[in-house]
Amino acid sequence: MSINTKNSARGALSSILGTISTTAGAVTNLVDTGNQSIGMLAAYVDTAAAKQRDSHKVERHVSRKILMEEVASAEAERRVEIAKFRATSKQHDELFVAAFKDMEALFAED
Repeated sequence: MSINTKNSARGALSSILGTISTTAGAVTNLVDTGNQSIGMLAAYVDTAAAKQRDSHKVERHVSRKILMEEVASAEAERRVEIAKFRATSKQHDELFVAAFKDMEALFAED
């Protein structure tokens, strides 16, 4: 093999190795960029999930409070109506008490 051929082969080999090195560097940069993108996406998803948990917690609290207030208000109104009914006369009161005892006995069987 002549010196020119050897030099040519060395130059070609050097060029191929340079191309492989450049390609490896580009692949490394691509993988690094992919990892950063995945990290950013994971952070975004974590933040969104935390916000959603907080929002649901507040919504449950408010919903529960409204439910309790509405039921308490309805129960108070019902009790006022019962008290008015029972105060109408002694007979109203006695009949209410008897009917209530009948209902208690009915459900005591369960």
